[in-house]
Amino acid sequence: KYGDLQEFQIDSGAKTIRAVVLPRGEASPIELVVTRYEILKKNGGKVLVVRGVRCSREWVGMVGEDYLVGREILLPAGVGEVFV
Repeated sequence: KYGDLQEFQIDSGAKTIRAVVLPRGEASPIELVVTRYEILKKNGGKVLVVRGVRCSREWVGMVGEDYLVGREILLPAGVGEVFV
């Protein structure tokens, strides 16, 4: 809807996630890196908690800091194992 995902990597050992996205209407892609995450068990399920973000565009990184860092994101059943 908002763009095309060009690359996506999860490094479960380093607890990092890297995505490269080409936003619709833009000429160049944006790199977004979750510099650290945790997987926690909660209410019988698993949640992803982002602890740090970095982005190739400063304003997108600031949005990530405001809306991703510290938030618990409920993971669908079976998906949590990909991050561990």
